[in-house]
Amino acid sequence: MAGQMGVLHALRDGAAGADLYSDGQYEAGVAVGFVCALVFFAFGVAHYRGFAPFFLDTYILSPYSGLAPAWLGAGGMLAMPSLLLPDDAPALLVVPTMLAGLAGMVAVVIGLVAIVWLPRRLQPRWMRERLAWRREHPTVWVKVSRDHPREWWAR
Repeated sequence: MAGQMGVLHALRDGAAGADLYSDGQYEAGVAVGFVCALVFFAFGVAHYRGFAPFFLDTYILSPYSGLAPAWLGAGGMLAMPSLLLPDDAPALLVVPTMLAGLAGMVAVVIGLVAIVWLPRRLQPRWMRERLAWRREHPTVWVKVSRDHPREWWAR
């Protein structure tokens, strides 16, 4: 296990340069990545909770695109600690960190898929209800949402 970790760190150091890792810039980059993942996660969770539901009408790729940042941010936050493991880390630290990194990669894959499609089970209730209403009233929702957006969102 330690030999494999040495290879990963050698690849990382070779790509980033030994000087980059030795003066703390690598850790700073990981910290910036964690903060970005936290912002993505906060935006996605806010959308899951019902903040800015107008994204359901103004989407680019799919109505689920606003939910993808929650998964992408969670995946980034789970994967970041595995980038900071030292070569000689004890197995008690390596195993949970690598499992968290694996869970992070699964969350990133769900986030990438969520850009275009999200299973019904992972959709919030408010989204399921509004999408069902749009299916039942295919021509009404365009007129109501355009002319009276507050009335449509109150449903």
